[in-house]
Amino acid sequence: MGAVLFVFAADEFENVDAAGACIGCIAGGELYLASARSYEVAQQTAGTERLQISEQTLRHRLHSQGLLAGIDAGRQTLQVRRTLEGCPRQVLHLKARDLAGDN
Repeated sequence: MGAVLFVFAADEFENVDAAGACIGCIAGGELYLASARSYEVAQQTAGTERLQISEQTLRHRLHSQGLLAGIDAGRQTLQVRRTLEGCPRQVLHLKARDLAGDN
């Protein structure tokens, strides 16, 4: 997979705390997110304005909006199997460039 950048939860979207929850990684322009962990962090980041949809609904909306770069059609699931940090995992596969702003 080459060089891998791990993605950690950020405080106020700027201060990355490497001791915080690892929610995924970026490898070769591909973003792999741990679905449950990233949803949990999104809920915490939202504070009192909690997300009004479930993790499963959010995954389906990402897919319907064309934001998932890969799915596991053979297993009929939106999460793909990848080995990250030496462990097999079920993750959401997105293109990192799709999430970058138009800055």
